[in-house]
Amino acid sequence: MGWAHVAAIGALVAAVASCSGKVTGGISLPAGAQNVGTLIIGLGPNPSVFASFDEVRQVPDASVVGTSTALGMVDDGTRQCFAIVNVDLPPSSAYVTTAVSAGPISVTGGQGPLTLLPSFADAGAGVDYNANGASTFVPGDVVTFAGMGSDDVPPFTLTLTVPNAITWSAPAAVGTWAIEQSMDLPVAWTGGGSLGSVYVSVSLNVAKASYLVRCIFPENANGGVVPASLLDTLPRNTIDLPASATMASVDVSVSTTVSQPIADGWTLDAKVTTTLFVTDSTVE
Repeated sequence: MGWAHVAAIGALVAAVASCSGKVTGGISLPAGAQNVGTLIIGLGPNPSVFASFDEVRQVPDASVVGTSTALGMVDDGTRQCFAIVNVDLPPSSAYVTTAVSAGPISVTGGQGPLTLLPSFADAGAGVDYNANGASTFVPGDVVTFAGMGSDDVPPFTLTLTVPNAITWSAPAAVGTWAIEQSMDLPVAWTGGGSLGSVYVSVSLNVAKASYLVRCIFPENANGGVVPASLLDTLPRNTIDLPASATMASVDVSVSTTVSQPIADGWTLDAKVTTTLFVTDSTVE
């Protein structure tokens, strides 16, 4: 079973644990900082297409090494799971990115013509992308993004396939989950194919810290287990936590993801994703 489409997890955990910097466009960057183009097709009740291209323009303090800390990882061939915590830093201690244009982007392979066009309407706010046309996508569609390129972003072509739909079984998609941190959390679904992955994410915000546990399972596994060893990294619901942090958020989605480096220090991250549901959970 190949895991190339989710190999970015290992890179993420390695990056947040690393203290080495890199150079892009003559700027010394903290670990994990890079020019990133993001392309997303969101399916489900509220379909959408999203594009952004964030270029690192300034690093006020190049000695700062990100804001993330790896808390753990489990990769046993049946799942890839990780736990991280993100801590807000003062604005003066973070590198700055600017949304730039990659030129028009054609999106083919769906059930209609679609072009993403850069918009410069908001002066000083960077570049937004707006969809020109409409398209629908069904499982098995081979979607190609083709960017014309610009002075900031080189031309590119990237292809990925729309994954199968699934039917969620357990825990229930409605109502509040009860997560026992000392116990593994089994999850189950039916109808999966070989194209995509099922993402199960549990997040909890405490003051300026954001905790995340995420597991990625092959879609055709029809189930898996979120390990207790990672759930135990989440803060518990105790009297010491603020009221706003007494509930965690659970997000379940099905995605196909492709990460592809291109020229001039850019990396493209593209995915087709269907959010099945978002619900709350107690954590004890």
